[in-house]
Amino acid sequence: CLADIPAHWFTINSVCFHPRGHLFATASRDKTIKIWETATNSLVKVLDTIRYACHLNSVNNLLWLPASELLVSASDDRSIILWEIN
Repeated sequence: CLADIPAHWFTINSVCFHPRGHLFATASRDKTIKIWETATNSLVKVLDTIRYACHLNSVNNLLWLPASELLVSASDDRSIILWEIN
């Protein structure tokens, strides 16, 4: 084990790396998406319902679109959200 990072309150359903590799995102049953810096494993941003009108239920899958800053998330709430991550 190289690192043990407390990341989410519940199950992590998806891990997705940015096409350039400098960031990765995690999706969880706790209804949040977290953006991390790959080099340091440090938390950059939390996408949640209160601050960003995120998903109402578990976030199940993520996809970072190639050659873009767009992250796609899918949830149990039957919605797909397109995020622009800067």
